[in-house]
Amino acid sequence: MKKKKPGGGIYAQFQSLILAAALLLAFLYAGTRWGVEDEIGPKLMLLVVVSALLFSAILLESIIHETGHFIFGKLTGYRFCSFRVQNFMWVKQDGKLRLKRLSLVGTGGQCLMVPPEMMDGRMPYKLYYLGGVIADLVWALAFLALFFVLEPPAIAAVILLVLSLAGWVNALLNGIPYMSAQPPNDGYEYRELSRDNSALRYLWAQLKVNQLQTEGVRLKDMPPEWFVVQPTEGKANTLASTIEVFACNRLMDRHAFGEASERIDRLLQEDTGLVNLHRNQLLYDRIYCELIGPNRVETLQKRVGQRDEKFDKAMKRHLFVLRTDYAYALLAKGDETAAQGFMAEFDKSARLHPYAGDLESERELLALAQQKYRRARTADGGGTEEPRRADD
Repeated sequence: MKKKKPGGGIYAQFQSLILAAALLLAFLYAGTRWGVEDEIGPKLMLLVVVSALLFSAILLESIIHETGHFIFGKLTGYRFCSFRVQNFMWVKQDGKLRLKRLSLVGTGGQCLMVPPEMMDGRMPYKLYYLGGVIADLVWALAFLALFFVLEPPAIAAVILLVLSLAGWVNALLNGIPYMSAQPPNDGYEYRELSRDNSALRYLWAQLKVNQLQTEGVRLKDMPPEWFVVQPTEGKANTLASTIEVFACNRLMDRHAFGEASERIDRLLQEDTGLVNLHRNQLLYDRIYCELIGPNRVETLQKRVGQRDEKFDKAMKRHLFVLRTDYAYALLAKGDETAAQGFMAEFDKSARLHPYAGDLESERELLALAQQKYRRARTADGGGTEEPRRADD
């Protein structure tokens, strides 16, 4: 089956248009208030200043947005689990708030909560999902009201206008439903939840998995029923596809590499609503499964050739990337020096990784790759294991 790729071009163009419109409006207003001369130099300087203000305001708005999810989640029975802005993440562990690091390409932040128990297949989700957009709109209106009511000095007026514009931009980009190649926005997932009763079950399971991961529980030790997606459900459903990815991760944690390979191959080919983050993560897992198993040249070349350079660059310090690069250096290249470099980077990233169980699992996968490499060297009298041809 030909897989359906999530849309990205139209949304990216819309996003660029909204940002450009906000930047132009702020630039024109700032030029008027500050009396910038017509010469190109002052105008370029003004553009730099206004651009820096706008993008700083958007970063602040991401905090406001995630705080909105937190507030409205608390109001509807959710409990705090983690709060991330860019790659800084605060998690609640052992009753204390701890600062960790986690970078996920395509996401500027995320507030994850522990959901209330489901009653008759239902749980509150509307305010939790819409809380971010509501917060964006409330603060955008508040900044705009201060802009008009206070008649502040020029610099304060420009800052208030930029903050208000950033709020409107964030509300539009998160509230208008759209499924891009990146993780879908709040509006899109809210619409999925409203249309598909099964999606709510998958959301609950996703949040429960995240809760236990934060508490240090490994995927293999979680209830297996959380990772089941019915065959008739989940086609192009991003919440169901997330559970499918968790199921593959769980197989990796159980070292069921053959079963994981089959399931990953199916997900990478079918129309299952996978976003780029999950698709690339599964690709790395598939490469590792091949390395630790048959280690066939053609399969490795095919899968390595499918890697996304932008994703590789953005996620190069993530544990699953470093684990796979380490295994590839040893089992495909026989390059111990490169492998040691990846191990050193892994240890650095591990220090502030938020999930202790995930870290333990990844270290086991590193050890398995190292054991296979050592066995091959011993069997070959000090040589390295070469990847096999498909017909070997």
